[in-house]
Amino acid sequence: MDTFYSHYFDYAATTPVHPEVLDAMLPFLGQHFANAHSPHQAGQDAKKAVEVARQQIADYLQVTPAELIFTSGGTESNNIGIMGVMRALKAQGDTRGLIVSSVEHSAVLEAARYLAHYEGIPLREVAPNKQGVISTDALEAALKTHPTALVSIMHANNETGALNDIQSLSKLTHTYQAFFHTDAVQSLGKVSLDLTNTLPHVDYLTATAHKIYGSKGVGLFFMRSTAPKPHPVIIGGGQENGFRGGTLNTPAIVGFGKAVELLQTHEDERQAHLKGLTTFLIQGIQALNTSGASAGKIHFNTPLEEDARVCGIVNLSVEGVAGEKMVMQLDMHNICVSSGSACHADKITPSHVVLAQCGDEALALSTLRISLGQFSTQDDVEALLKTLENRLARWHQSS
Repeated sequence: MDTFYSHYFDYAATTPVHPEVLDAMLPFLGQHFANAHSPHQAGQDAKKAVEVARQQIADYLQVTPAELIFTSGGTESNNIGIMGVMRALKAQGDTRGLIVSSVEHSAVLEAARYLAHYEGIPLREVAPNKQGVISTDALEAALKTHPTALVSIMHANNETGALNDIQSLSKLTHTYQAFFHTDAVQSLGKVSLDLTNTLPHVDYLTATAHKIYGSKGVGLFFMRSTAPKPHPVIIGGGQENGFRGGTLNTPAIVGFGKAVELLQTHEDERQAHLKGLTTFLIQGIQALNTSGASAGKIHFNTPLEEDARVCGIVNLSVEGVAGEKMVMQLDMHNICVSSGSACHADKITPSHVVLAQCGDEALALSTLRISLGQFSTQDDVEALLKTLENRLARWHQSS
């Protein structure tokens, strides 16, 4: 890690490229630069490297390589999972609608709303419980009253880390003869994604490389062989068996394969490290919430029960302090965190995830997401807690 970023806590936004991933990519940025779809030997060598990576990822997910297509990232993959699948179903004469959760990543939520607004696809949004989790009861209530062709519910929430029971939700979806898509961008590498033995009812899945120490600019879309094939969202060239046009990003794909391979290396140690740091961080914040001017003013949006969240993401709201203010002032101390609020047309909008959970716009505007990763240390967390303690005293004494 560059020493300029003294304490990096934004792994949920992106991770650094692992040195071994970079080493795997470099030859394909240099001498092996050919287009993987060119018929000559140089092109075929690049194609072989792509297919090795596809096999590496397929083995990890316990699927066949033919069920995976490479994309430019999670946003494109989610667009295929929503727009591509629904258009394909509609073309087959299926007039049923779409169900998504109200706390999806915007790549799912806005794609679903686009279809509803411009293409007349009936849409139902299911709200989470107070923990940010979509319950089977809430999904079934929607399925009973909303004729549904496709359900899309994320595996782990990108803002809070709340973990949905995809196994149960996808099985329930199939009992209503609908198909199931999940955005697994934040869960890949953190929880099991065995799509044959553990998650056999997931028909479509989205993932991306830059959350698991791979390169930006490459993602994947899983489509089960028994599920309807999506219409392409990017057309032209016929790459990826016609499902996604465009020249393949060979270096990034090779890196993606290597990053997935590394997930299995010292997996138990990595998970224990992340679990321990997450617990240490949560306990430290809880201590800050028990005394001083900030006592009782910190609210956890991340579920505190370990089985209800993925490790590495802690989201909280601080009463009376804007999320953007916290991000900027912590950045002055070389601490990189993020906020759930977003700036659109010079207007700060609240986190739609936290707002859906608690219904409090003020708290949704006061969120802080702290996300840990493989290279995080206890010293990093201690520095964050110390700085946060000092800033909280200032923020609440001046409020």
